[in-house]
Amino acid sequence: TRDQMIDHLVGSICLVKFIKKNGDVRVMECTLNSQHIPKDKLPVGGEVKSNSPNTIPVFDIQANGWRSFIVDNVELFGFDLKKNV
Repeated sequence: TRDQMIDHLVGSICLVKFIKKNGDVRVMECTLNSQHIPKDKLPVGGEVKSNSPNTIPVFDIQANGWRSFIVDNVELFGFDLKKNV
């Protein structure tokens, strides 16, 4: 579920494979864990807001920027890639 994905993203870096709106398949390593996000990229107020209840905004580790994905378009969700202990 969306809430479970967010819980994992807050606790670690996750691997997400999803279908983009244009039909392309994308795989990204992403997180919502502030320890893995550069200070200058942290959201103001410390919270990321989504415009849609079916979308999750995340920080893309490889692209070094904020991206989002649609929960219903996720094909694979792997978590605990770099778990915070």
